[in-house]
Amino acid sequence: RQAFHSGLTRWRLGLAPTPSSNMSRRGARFLSSMLLCLAVAGGATSCARSTSGTPPRTAPLEGTRWILAEIGGRQAPHGMETQPVMLQLDRALDRATGYAGVNRFSGDYELQGASLRFGALATTRRAGPPEAESLEASVLTALAATAGWKITGGSLELVDANGARLMRFDAGTEPR
Repeated sequence: RQAFHSGLTRWRLGLAPTPSSNMSRRGARFLSSMLLCLAVAGGATSCARSTSGTPPRTAPLEGTRWILAEIGGRQAPHGMETQPVMLQLDRALDRATGYAGVNRFSGDYELQGASLRFGALATTRRAGPPEAESLEASVLTALAATAGWKITGGSLELVDANGARLMRFDAGTEPR
């Protein structure tokens, strides 16, 4: 009883820690830890977004959803219904799939080092406006002429047998 009484007296005089002050110390430690984690994570994020000469992270060729940015040296237009032209390579199935401007396509591909070749591509059979059909014809022709690839940062370039750039894609978001 004496110990309880002296503890209560010490608590009243502010000499002993109270349950709420213990919580605030733990809370302060937790908050400090969280702020440190956020600062580290924020620094890593800002470093990844930095434009100070460091290239952005490289996306893998296979498994990335590639969005057409340039074809034939010109900025790529969107296909029908403002849907972007898209390419995705599936390593597990050795299968290329995508959208060429009017129709979806699918077919085999062969990847050996920097060499990339597409097999015959099957497409759906929708009709579209002349400009979208022209874009699609250019995309399918460029895919058929592809002999190699290279990735720089978040961009994929498909090149012909002479190393000339046919198309440039940017890494996009995951498929829906």
